[in-house]
Amino acid sequence: MTTNWHDLIQRYISGTITEAETEALEQQLKTDPALRDWYLDALNLDSALEAAAESAQTALSLPVPLSQRALTPVGATSTRWQGWRPLTAGAAGLVIGVFSASLVYGMRAVPDVVKHERVTIAEGSFEGLSGAVAEGFPQSTGAWAADHAEVVPGPDSGRVLRLLPDDERPYSRLVQIVDVSALHGGSDHELELAASFRTSDPAHGSRYKLRLFGFAESADEVPTFPMETEESGIVTLSQVLEVPSGNPGWQRFAIKMPLPPGVKSVVLWLGASTRPQPGPKVAHFVDDVSLTLNVRNPSQHEQTP
Repeated sequence: MTTNWHDLIQRYISGTITEAETEALEQQLKTDPALRDWYLDALNLDSALEAAAESAQTALSLPVPLSQRALTPVGATSTRWQGWRPLTAGAAGLVIGVFSASLVYGMRAVPDVVKHERVTIAEGSFEGLSGAVAEGFPQSTGAWAADHAEVVPGPDSGRVLRLLPDDERPYSRLVQIVDVSALHGGSDHELELAASFRTSDPAHGSRYKLRLFGFAESADEVPTFPMETEESGIVTLSQVLEVPSGNPGWQRFAIKMPLPPGVKSVVLWLGASTRPQPGPKVAHFVDDVSLTLNVRNPSQHEQTP
């Protein structure tokens, strides 16, 4: 019998999917690029609908019901650009997120609220790479750099990046500089960084972190900065996903950052760490890194006559 993967994704978002179906969906997403795109579109629509629902609740001065709140990754977010309010993460990955299915199906009039455009980055799937990754801070665009990392055959199939444990730092880090000067930021623009992580030893818990830094400098002029720095550039945002022990599968989550005018380059920062600390150091895998430009269309009442 043919599996309806689109139905499974909708039931995953609504929280009605079984554990066995979740595992099957994870495997299918790894081998089906078209379904992965549909999955990301569904998550982005989920986020847009949730934002609309929360706006309506705020206008009525009523709290958002628990049944309509999405679970977001644990972790602090910080930004210097205080005039922008990010969309809630919604269902960020195959281990996060519960959303009302009736709302997803009942508000099909909103799919154009957000326009999504995939931003080109260097080898987000790592299929075209092999061997050790350059160490340190990136010297230019179009390449990854890391503390200690290598591209290897994946635990399932294809090729993945393996972040090797770092004895001197809490996180093993992966970094890339991206030229976004052609995107022309604005109050309705945001960048969304997403990635899949997996531990090499599920006997220990893991912490995964995504960070975005926006700079006014062009990509070839981004200053080298200590990658532990909390804030650098015009705008900075970070998000953390905690994964308890006993979870051997891929964990996907995302972070959204405003793209104000004047940002010409962005630094992508991905980190993995074993928990609790201090504790055993193990390797972690990274795959399917993507960067997306989301443009929110102003509603009718926000437009100037």
